[in-house]
Amino acid sequence: MVFRFEAYENVISKHHLKNTDWRQAAHWAFLNGTAHKDASIASVKMIDENTVEIIKRKDQNRGFWYNLGFDQQGLYERVTINRKEATVAVDRMDANWWIAEPFLAQRDLFYVEKQDKEDILSGKVLKPRLAFVRHNFWLHKVNKFNAVFWSNFSASSYKRAFGAHQV
Repeated sequence: MVFRFEAYENVISKHHLKNTDWRQAAHWAFLNGTAHKDASIASVKMIDENTVEIIKRKDQNRGFWYNLGFDQQGLYERVTINRKEATVAVDRMDANWWIAEPFLAQRDLFYVEKQDKEDILSGKVLKPRLAFVRHNFWLHKVNKFNAVFWSNFSASSYKRAFGAHQV
């Protein structure tokens, strides 16, 4: 028997944002970071009649840690908004000098649960509950606890940011 230790894993954490509409998340994701002078919109694409994809680029210098092989985080951000499914996905694309192209490092997905959709349509509830799922790809096992722990603070930060975008 051979023992093989995997150093990396995918880490998923899920939270619920009360009294938050998915359209607030879409509005925030569309506008987030566009006011900064070092950010630009790289592309906007209509995938189908209900889905739009926006790719934002953040100009940044590659630092000391990048040259040592660590990831340059947040080089690109891909936002995918789907009206039919009522979902918003915010993907953080990182770079590493070992890998030729930017890669998907983290996805924050916002959606309305199926039961919540049914309650809204039947009139049982007026304010929806937005599900927030953070998926960290190829995270080193040492960082797993911190990623899950800090996602709780990200959830409250997102709720506060979405509250500023009333629809």
